Amino acid sequence: MKKRVALGIVGVALVAVGSAAEEVFTKAVAKADFSAAGLGKLSREELARLDGLVRDYQSGALAAARRDAAAAEAARVFAEARRAEGASVA
Repeated sequence: MKKRVALGIVGVALVAVGSAAEEVFTKAVAKADFSAAGLGKLSREELARLDGLVRDYQSGALAAARRDAAAAEAARVFAEARRAEGASVA
């Protein structure tokens, strides 16, 4: 019985955490902050894009994309240096 109660509490906590994680940024901001930040001037499309950016940032997707871009740039620079090195030897 105690095990079922504990599992029930954990289940409720997980649902609560999942709901909080799905909260949309522009809906969660207090009205005063929303206005003070100038968000009322944005179109629906712009607000949706902002929500997506915040969601990606929170999930780590933005950081991963930046790491991937930096790695690609480093690989490109390395490849160019190798080509230049090979051209100067010939």
